[in-house]
Amino acid sequence: MIRWSPRAAAVTRRRVASAEALPGGEEHTGTLRARNIVETTVVGLAERGVRSSIVRIADIAHSTTDQAGFLQRLIALAKEKGVVGYPGDGANRWNAVHARDAAAVFRLAWEKGPAGSYWHAVADGAIPFRDIAEAIGSRLGLPVVSIPADAAQPGLLDGHYFPAG
Repeated sequence: MIRWSPRAAAVTRRRVASAEALPGGEEHTGTLRARNIVETTVVGLAERGVRSSIVRIADIAHSTTDQAGFLQRLIALAKEKGVVGYPGDGANRWNAVHARDAAAVFRLAWEKGPAGSYWHAVADGAIPFRDIAEAIGSRLGLPVVSIPADAAQPGLLDGHYFPAG
């Protein structure tokens, strides 16, 4: 059972408030700054006796019942455009995990993880994006095409795999 602790909430507020002193602005857009602040806060709670862990999930979490998520956005984009695009030569690599496997990692972290530990829910690593695009294209019966990596593609997944310009 998860219990809320006023002490933990106070520590969290204090940590987040101190994070405002970190540099900010345009140069931090698209960085992992927010994730780092959250992880630092969680580990800080562990240092204060709160049993907490970090669980990092693969870029693509999938299951047969997906209704949302990155993969679903790729499929919707392919249906909208009539093609499945991949950037450049498609060699950029993505990792993936099935939703049930990710759930098992959360359970292990909850039941057995020492305070302040880091867990990585990744089952399939280093999948070339072209392979992902080809699987989507095969399933949807759509052509798979290379999109120049340096081409500005505003609105295509908000720059997740195509440069924003």
